[in-house]
Amino acid sequence: MTNPVFGSSAVPLTVALKNTQKVFSDVGVAEFTGRGWLVAYVDAFLRERNCGFLWVEAEAGLGKTALAAWLVRARGYVSHFARHTQGGSGRVGLRNVAAQLINRYGLSPRFAPGGMLPDWVSEPEGFDALLTEAAEQARAAAEPLVLVMDGADEAEAPDGGMPWGLPSLLPEGVFVVGTYRTGSRPSYSESPSRVVRIDRADTRNQADVRQYLDRAVRAEPVAGRLAAAGTSADEVIRLLVERSGGVWVYLRYVLAALRTGQQPVDELGSLPADLSGYYARQVTRWQETPGWARTGREILATLVAAREPLPYNSLGRLSGVGDREAVRHWCDLVIRPFLTADDGPGGRRYELYHATARSFFGGALEELQDDRLKILAAELTEGVARAHRRMAERYVSEFGGLGDRSAGPGEENGGIGEENGGAGEGNGGEPLALLAADPALASVDGGYALRHLGHHMVQAGWSTALSRLLAAESPPGGRLAQNVWFTAHEYAGSLDTFLDDVELARRDAVRRTDEALERRIPATALAEELRYGLMAASVASHTDSVGPELLGQLVERGVWTAARGLAHARRLSHPGDRFRALHALQPHLTDGPRLSACQEALEAVRACDFVSISSLNGHHYFTPALVIPHLPEDRRAAVADEAVAAALECVVGDLRGQLLATTARHAPPALGRKIALRALEEMRSEEDDWCSADSVSAVVSILPLLPGRVQDDALAEVKVALLGGDFTRGAPGTGKPCYPCCPPRSRRRCSPRPSRMPTARGTSGHVRVIAWFFSPFCPRSRARRSSRRPSHERAPPPSRENAPAP
Repeated sequence: MTNPVFGSSAVPLTVALKNTQKVFSDVGVAEFTGRGWLVAYVDAFLRERNCGFLWVEAEAGLGKTALAAWLVRARGYVSHFARHTQGGSGRVGLRNVAAQLINRYGLSPRFAPGGMLPDWVSEPEGFDALLTEAAEQARAAAEPLVLVMDGADEAEAPDGGMPWGLPSLLPEGVFVVGTYRTGSRPSYSESPSRVVRIDRADTRNQADVRQYLDRAVRAEPVAGRLAAAGTSADEVIRLLVERSGGVWVYLRYVLAALRTGQQPVDELGSLPADLSGYYARQVTRWQETPGWARTGREILATLVAAREPLPYNSLGRLSGVGDREAVRHWCDLVIRPFLTADDGPGGRRYELYHATARSFFGGALEELQDDRLKILAAELTEGVARAHRRMAERYVSEFGGLGDRSAGPGEENGGIGEENGGAGEGNGGEPLALLAADPALASVDGGYALRHLGHHMVQAGWSTALSRLLAAESPPGGRLAQNVWFTAHEYAGSLDTFLDDVELARRDAVRRTDEALERRIPATALAEELRYGLMAASVASHTDSVGPELLGQLVERGVWTAARGLAHARRLSHPGDRFRALHALQPHLTDGPRLSACQEALEAVRACDFVSISSLNGHHYFTPALVIPHLPEDRRAAVADEAVAAALECVVGDLRGQLLATTARHAPPALGRKIALRALEEMRSEEDDWCSADSVSAVVSILPLLPGRVQDDALAEVKVALLGGDFTRGAPGTGKPCYPCCPPRSRRRCSPRPSRMPTARGTSGHVRVIAWFFSPFCPRSRARRSSRRPSHERAPPPSRENAPAP
């Protein structure tokens, strides 16, 4: 590769965390009913064991996720759900759980310094070390550490181990309450393990179903529709219990259709006797709906292929349906009972609710005996394959093609034709030329392509295109080449998803290498494995090459957006640089991102192993005080107290004073005055450094906070120290540190003027320094007297001949 690309080796804790509220909303955890017998199993296992795995096994649709969501919401357990975006990924799962453990047990200093979660923590070995530390904290608090892991059957199992890479041997006091679909039991664990099964015919499950239905059918609008049809609630409960067979997701669909009026009350008795039959009946009805072939089928296939919820506009674009009203009609009316919807920044977003719906509508119909269903399965499978292909082609075409005439999607595996103008052919020239010219193109559909284009390429049978995507450079070849796909991710601040594509390609290369070795042919993909490893490993060096000062200038001058700058700042490897960068970005951020950046800056400064540095860019303090002005008022006093405590830990007296002065300047006024007095006291204690530029700058900054008499004394003491000392030691930094510390009204008078700054020893030089620093705070006559030259240095008065003309 001509120009190595770089990414990030760590992500902020806030990025690693997944939002469980959407899961709670999707599964209707507020309507959770029954299941007391299952909860009793959980409690007994936690009580009787020192550690171990408790697995809840059930067929699809029997309420496993609802139970897991209830445990998390009611008891506050650490959790991960496979239904999260990319939730089946081992790295995503361990990263989410790790972030929760770090926040809960205060483990940031060791495992996430500065609020950044390193990649090694989301690897099985690193996660094991984190879990062991968290277990010690939990035992000290005399409480169990419970991880709720839902959907183990959908999770990766690295090297045939436990789902998500969980440790097989759990530390004492750690319990995993997991769920999986019948037939997908996780591998053997070294810790105690127990399985609790939910059987649809179990009398306890049937009783829970009746209890749930008794409440649901007696609530509006279902109760009103039953009354209008002259049907009793008890009769409907009996019918639904019988037809659903104890499958909860079946009930959800039927009740949703009753609420919207799509399910006639008088047809409840003809409902199919199982979930697959219900799905097949729905598809059959949709096929009879006008517009199915051109609109409905493509929308449904796109929803199956999509990796995250999609809004109307994106769903229409990716499905090839240009009629927005048609998209709205199908999503809001026809297939609405099978979807979840949430309102996001881009409008209402839709996705299929249940994994069984995604499987069935994707053509995965098991044990087919009916020829009609076999034909239906083939149609659905082809539709989803076409959706993956269409999505990959559309994005590649919009980004300028891959720049060659090689096979398009599907041609590698059997010659399926291309669509949308032959995106697979590219333009025969520079790859991703349009994206290289404008990285913002990747933000289309909310940046969906950045997150999932690689997945759709693989699913479309276009796996080698992913390698070309990751190798695309602009201009091609040469020392100045830039990796286009990396640049687009960097521009959007999504380097963690860039690494997901690298990992996806690496796994494909591993698969091809293993196949070649088994067939005893040259393993050409081994070079690709090494290449992808280098791409992932060289992340931090590129990120750190754009330091805080340059980053601030890029955002201030509009070269980078604030969002891009924030994403870059979060990935700086050194906590000191990350703190300075986050602080520099504060004026450019809106309220939400600003508060998040403030919290991350506080975490970064707490991880710093030093409190002050001097550089070509001036003197920098690392103190929580600098964040105070950007915090809500109710948090400022607490952070000021933290900054004072951190300053007092410094062993150097004058530096303690300087840090306290910085804190006083930013603290709430009443607290700031008290801190200013303490700062002055600390600086007075270091007579040798009393006349340094930094100390003088600190004194100047707190003068407005000092009482009148104390202010006069401070002026006099510093003046004496300057007159009796050698100021040249601080001369190189004299003006620069002082300027930002002065009040705004004084900055013009205190702005650096090299011609007036002393650079040599001598009483007159010291006197001019005094005048320069203290003129904003001294009486005018005193300032004039302090700055007046001795008589032997004064220029003679102009002679009459040289006098200026009036």
